[in-house]
Amino acid sequence: MAGKSLEERIQRLEAVQEIQNVMGLYESYHTASMQEETVALFAQKTPGAKVEIDAFGVWEGIEGVRRFFVKFLGTYEKDLTGRIYQHDLTTPVIQVGEDGQSAKALWSSPGLETHWDPKTGKLKAMWAWGKYRMSFVKEDGKWKIWRMNWHTTFITPYDKGWTEEPMGEWKMPDVYGPDRPSTHFNPYNPKSTDFGVHKLIPAPPMPYKTWDEDE
Repeated sequence: MAGKSLEERIQRLEAVQEIQNVMGLYESYHTASMQEETVALFAQKTPGAKVEIDAFGVWEGIEGVRRFFVKFLGTYEKDLTGRIYQHDLTTPVIQVGEDGQSAKALWSSPGLETHWDPKTGKLKAMWAWGKYRMSFVKEDGKWKIWRMNWHTTFITPYDKGWTEEPMGEWKMPDVYGPDRPSTHFNPYNPKSTDFGVHKLIPAPPMPYKTWDEDE
């Protein structure tokens, strides 16, 4: 923060804390399957909002964001009996743009999920690890999620582990799908070194001036 005034430095530190709070709220709402509250954390007015889940695809715009959470996940999580989706957040790297209007961030996320096994029809415990590559914008004076990218490391059955079955099987809804295919999907592979985390994908964000520089 060399060369910045005390006020600018305080504003940037406050921005980092507010962004972490927004992301913490996101995870709390996600675990509780509170889809409407989750959508409200996203930018409602700024063009370009999106959700990208690497195993599924990209949902474009705020209407796409709503379709993903309220319709797609809402359909899948209609019966929450015995279900849980918990994704904790660790090792944050947050870069606030010099203009103070946008931010880029990366979190590692160890998690656990419960899915219906399409073969047995029974609940199946899963480890779900990955990384959140996030973008935020300041909208009406508040920090909002702008773009969410989930990079899967592995989603593996609890009783098998990632070296035996790094990508478990489950069935997602056939409706309310993505607008286009994912731009990235490179999970852990026990027979290769050519997967995302070994290539620093996604990379931690670096300092930047304005969003226009690279996206």
